[in-house]
Amino acid sequence: MEPPLKRKRLSDSEIRSAVDKIRKRYGDYMVQFMKERSALDSFEERYIQAMRARLELALFLHAEMTAVEELIKKEQDRINAEEQKALRAKVQKEESKSYADRILEENRRRIVKYPPLQIHADASEEVERLFGCLITLERQYWPDVEKYMRSAYTASVLSPRMRLEQRIIGLCRPTADGLPPRLSRYRSLFDWVPRNGLEIEKEGKKCLLEAAFFLHDLSDVLKEMKESGNLQSYEQKNVDNLLGYVHTLLEDFRLKDLKAKPR
Repeated sequence: MEPPLKRKRLSDSEIRSAVDKIRKRYGDYMVQFMKERSALDSFEERYIQAMRARLELALFLHAEMTAVEELIKKEQDRINAEEQKALRAKVQKEESKSYADRILEENRRRIVKYPPLQIHADASEEVERLFGCLITLERQYWPDVEKYMRSAYTASVLSPRMRLEQRIIGLCRPTADGLPPRLSRYRSLFDWVPRNGLEIEKEGKKCLLEAAFFLHDLSDVLKEMKESGNLQSYEQKNVDNLLGYVHTLLEDFRLKDLKAKPR
């Protein structure tokens, strides 16, 4: 808009026109940005004072129009900045969500190949599939490896068999209800009324953690057996097979770093 500034006195009609335009812009400012009329009131007070002081109204009205336009621009810039900030946050959130979704999908793809142990319709898929693997380990590998320990550990007092056997019973060997004893509390939590989701999640993580500790312990024992030099070639092969299975589980279920601290 052309400013009403000229190097001559303004006529009364020109003054009224300029003042009306300034008032309209203050009105636009109040409506568009939901502001109170304090800015308009301040202009009205300055205008009255300028009239009383017989100031050069061309310069005064030009300055006032510039001021209200700057006020509007400042508010618009603030809103634009907030909108840009919100847009960037939204984009970052979507990108983060997409990345998280990809990670979750990749994690699921790595474990979906393992048959699950049916615990409950709402049980964690990770818990069901890992404990399904532990039952496979106990049934397919443990009987032979337990026998090989007699060859690897010639002094029975040094054998870890009893320690591992206790954990096999708790984590890998189903009882009459089809579940290993370690899953008993986890399964029972789903029947609580009201159901405590946080407690279920916490217990599921405890089960995964104990399984991870067991697998790391078993891995260490299998390595000791291999290095003992006391195994027959076929025993060595079977130990290698179980060691490979254990390492694959630790990798696929992201348990590599969940190792118990040495006592």
